[in-house]
Amino acid sequence: MRRPGLFAGLILALAVAAPVAAAGGDHTQNFTDTFHGYQTTSDVNPCNGDTVNISETSTVVNHVTYFPASDEVWGTFTEEDKVSATDTGTSVGYTGHDTIWGNINLNRQNANSTFTATIRATGSDGSTLAYHETTHVPMLPNGDVSVSFDKVSVTCG
Repeated sequence: MRRPGLFAGLILALAVAAPVAAAGGDHTQNFTDTFHGYQTTSDVNPCNGDTVNISETSTVVNHVTYFPASDEVWGTFTEEDKVSATDTGTSVGYTGHDTIWGNINLNRQNANSTFTATIRATGSDGSTLAYHETTHVPMLPNGDVSVSFDKVSVTCG
């Protein structure tokens, strides 16, 4: 169904980190926020190329820890969604669950970010869809990406 975006998670983690860093002080600072929401969107069914209309009920937890003494930030987010979707070409309805997780760690020497997404859905016709993605991007002190990968697996049944 939809392919979650790595950069959306990174931007979210950094956006949450900014207010924590701005709070000041010499002690370690933590910030955790939980969001609940509902969204609708459309995307492409990776199994057949049809458009799918998707509805998600979501819970997102963001956590940031800021270490002022070392200018270090750790940020993570976890998103859990109940998903329902309708394939506009076949009229098959899908229901399922997804979990999306990401982190970013920044310090004076380097940075890294990891992202995972897992989506599982079952169609009203008994078909199944499974999607998994893992991405990792480490950065060297000069800002160069040392190694990176983005591995996607889709199983249709």
